[in-house]
Amino acid sequence: MITVNEMSKTYQYRKVIKPQLERKRRARINKCLDDLKELLVECMQQNGQSNVKLEKADILEVTVQHLRKLKSDPQQQIACNNHIVNKQSFRNGYIQAANEVSHCLASLPKIDITFGTKLMTHLGLRLNQLESAEEMTPTSINTPLTLDCSITQFSRPILHSPVSSGYASDNDSLRSSPSFCPSAQDSIKRLVVELQGDENILRMDKAEMLESTIIFLRSRKIKPTKCSSHVAPVNTFRNGYINAVNEVSRLLASTPGVSVDMGKSVMTHLGRSYNRLQQEYHHQQKEMLTIQCPHSPASSGYHSDNTQSPPATPTPAFKLWRPW
Repeated sequence: MITVNEMSKTYQYRKVIKPQLERKRRARINKCLDDLKELLVECMQQNGQSNVKLEKADILEVTVQHLRKLKSDPQQQIACNNHIVNKQSFRNGYIQAANEVSHCLASLPKIDITFGTKLMTHLGLRLNQLESAEEMTPTSINTPLTLDCSITQFSRPILHSPVSSGYASDNDSLRSSPSFCPSAQDSIKRLVVELQGDENILRMDKAEMLESTIIFLRSRKIKPTKCSSHVAPVNTFRNGYINAVNEVSRLLASTPGVSVDMGKSVMTHLGRSYNRLQQEYHHQQKEMLTIQCPHSPASSGYHSDNTQSPPATPTPAFKLWRPW
């Protein structure tokens, strides 16, 4: 019969061990998500996407898209859905412009913090609208709004970054947790079982399932061929940037009592920042295309230790007539 003292020891043991096991389990899951993110980011960068930022829920969704692509066409090397890539590129361009506005306004004197917060909140709400199911269409992603630079009034922006000003969605913190993505996890498990033919994966826990997925994706990883698909993400980044600039321009024009000089400063800063981003992108592309070829043995003075060059063919002697 178990005594009270023995039960107390068992309770204390479980009280100490259970949190440790839970921390290890969560650490394994987070490690798997980081590994998946690394694989997916590499894929998106190969498609021309830069500054990729994926939430945990996005990682699982993109993984599902990739597994479905492998299932439908195993020979096709496409690591993620083009729509997701373009959507993320559009968002990155939009947020980049919002950050540039924030930095510019923070450097200007006599900033109206209330208006700045209003501006950043407006940008965040507008982005959420663009990303909603009703408005997130190929037209809204691939077509920028008309940018009117002939505005007579501009507004005073902000001191806060988009995230600290409520720019990010309120649901991002919930979506970032793996426990809020059961459908994505179940989809990954079913797809991996179908692709590998191993039903034992169905009995695995979350960490084991993610580890099996990573091993499978790495085994199917093929060095991609170079193509022109990177043009689309670059264009959608530009469209997202211009859409944010357009929203700033509209709000500045509709707000009374805004300094024209301040508005011009903001718009000029946005234009220069975009030109700088373009230059950085083109410079990065040139570096990727640069190939350093080794010198030929003759030009570098290289000679094998074991072989010698054949003697030069002697020039035939010709009798020349000379007057002396």
